[in-house]
Amino acid sequence: MNKHVKPNFHYLSYGLATVSYMTLMLSMPLSDAITSSLGVQSSHIQLGISMLYLMFSISAIVISILSDLFSAERTLKYAQLMSIFGLFIIANTHSLTTFYLGCALVGGGTGCYSSIGRSVMLRHAQNPEAVKKRTSFISLTIIVAPILS
Repeated sequence: MNKHVKPNFHYLSYGLATVSYMTLMLSMPLSDAITSSLGVQSSHIQLGISMLYLMFSISAIVISILSDLFSAERTLKYAQLMSIFGLFIIANTHSLTTFYLGCALVGGGTGCYSSIGRSVMLRHAQNPEAVKKRTSFISLTIIVAPILS
């Protein structure tokens, strides 16, 4: 384990975990506004949000595995681009199909944040006691994320 760790690795881990779970928490309160904006039934919007959750879960597994193969930094960059592109699509959508596409991209992009954050933190932890502290703090950020949302 690396003895000379820059603290920004730990802050990156905490930030990724928080943003990841804030994305999930913010999606449901926005459903009424999206329903009225697109002029569709709320069940259609709920399907899109369900797709976001599904892609979030799949991404947490699949893209996290890719981060071990292709490096966490490179994988995270592509995941962030996918998430930002999905947000751009959702913000500018005028149809249900593009809303679904945006939800899939946002979920797929943000789902891996927490897993990659944990792996970055574990790779750069100094000792077992530091791992316990850092993991506890990441768990705390996940708890705080819904409140911040």
